Amino acid sequence: MKTITLILLCFTLNTLIVCAEDVHLVATQLNGNLVDPVTSKPPTSPAYVLLLPVHSADIVVINPVVFTTFDVKAIGLVIKGAVTRGILTPGSRLGIDVGPTFKPLPDEQIKELSDYCKKLGISVGVAPTA
Repeated sequence: MKTITLILLCFTLNTLIVCAEDVHLVATQLNGNLVDPVTSKPPTSPAYVLLLPVHSADIVVINPVVFTTFDVKAIGLVIKGAVTRGILTPGSRLGIDVGPTFKPLPDEQIKELSDYCKKLGISVGVAPTA
């Protein structure tokens, strides 16, 4: 009985590892007809794009979710929704890439998002800005 339980446990863990996804949150500049309602100028701060995978049949399609600011609560809610819907599984990894063009995110914001994601079973890593 112990052997069967161990085999089932190993199979379950392997399945979770295979289902885990790497998702990315990337900083980019918005272009187009967008203007800041206060200054009537184009935004100078970056927008953040969360690239979520959507599995359909045998292909993976990327579903981008755009945030005009780095709002930890809004990003966290989208990630929570992706976990709830099975798009992301515990063990997945969120990579944050701000790049050298924009100033780095404050450590407290990254820690807040990391703590929230950790509760969901998602690890967070920040790409180095070179």
